[in-house]
Amino acid sequence: MRNAAIAFFAAAWLLLLSVCAAVQAQSPNTQQAKYRCWVYLKGSNPVYKGVLLSTSDSTIQVLPNAKSYTFPLTAAQTPISIPVTAIEEIRFRSKGSPGRGALFGGLIGIATGAIIGFADGDDEGTFLAFSAEDKALMGSTLLLLPGVGIGAVVGSGKKKVYIQGKPEVYQRARGSLQQYALQSSPLY
Repeated sequence: MRNAAIAFFAAAWLLLLSVCAAVQAQSPNTQQAKYRCWVYLKGSNPVYKGVLLSTSDSTIQVLPNAKSYTFPLTAAQTPISIPVTAIEEIRFRSKGSPGRGALFGGLIGIATGAIIGFADGDDEGTFLAFSAEDKALMGSTLLLLPGVGIGAVVGSGKKKVYIQGKPEVYQRARGSLQQYALQSSPLY
């Protein structure tokens, strides 16, 4: 049974590594955006999703629905300029953070289940007896999915910047917004 536990952990580790490698694969001409943004406008439902391209004194530029980009921008990558006075809030999330959260949560779940199983030791003299390795394997299996779920929820949190249509609030927040932008100055 010990070999089965080792095989399970090795297979789980290889599966997680292959998923991470597939997520990181990209074509050589494009670059992945590090952060995704959601721009919520004042008094209406439209939300612009994409990548924050740049900030200026009175506007921000967003590449809508962009997950990757090329420089110089192609004709299909037309940025949208949004005046600061129309913005209620902007939310940012690191690209791939739900996936990384799920990965780490799953690994923590596997490790916790294994530790609990090994710590409980072998059963002796009962009708249904399990070895410590069996318990570690069962514990890892049972705690894997909750760990993945909790990790994905924690990883999907977004950083919120409230502008509320006020240029003075935007100017105070502009320094922190520039860390999420692809460029420090607008294209046009």
